[in-house]
Amino acid sequence: MAHATCPDARDAGPKLISMSETNGSAPHGSDPDGPSSPSGEPLPPTAYAVLGILSVTDEELTPGEIKLRAEFAFRHFYWSPAVSHIRRELRRLLELGMVAEQEITIGQVRRSQAYRTTAEGERALADWVARGPLDEPVVVKNSVLLRVFLGDKAP
Repeated sequence: MAHATCPDARDAGPKLISMSETNGSAPHGSDPDGPSSPSGEPLPPTAYAVLGILSVTDEELTPGEIKLRAEFAFRHFYWSPAVSHIRRELRRLLELGMVAEQEITIGQVRRSQAYRTTAEGERALADWVARGPLDEPVVVKNSVLLRVFLGDKAP
């Protein structure tokens, strides 16, 4: 499996951090002038993952459809967020004007919300991709590495 390296990080190697340490927030070194949530905190990577799925597919999607597309698109390099996490990010992005929602009817009775990116969301996504920090820690979720770590538990 190929991986990208940053020139500044070649000597140090990737930093492994736990999911609890990231807490879904933006890494240290993020651009403080970038888009932020209503509370003033920078948007987490998962918000950009949701924007990215909506942008790449260029169609209106429900939170469940975003989850399915993320599972397929990100399966080798990023985890697929839970639908509840996707809904939380969509609410945040909606407040910031980065996505638009539309109520849709499913069948005869059921209704759901479908989302699409706005021009503001496309600009924020392009900016985030272009200015990615070089010192962002790498999170590795790999069952082979987990087995190596737990190797002394084998019979």
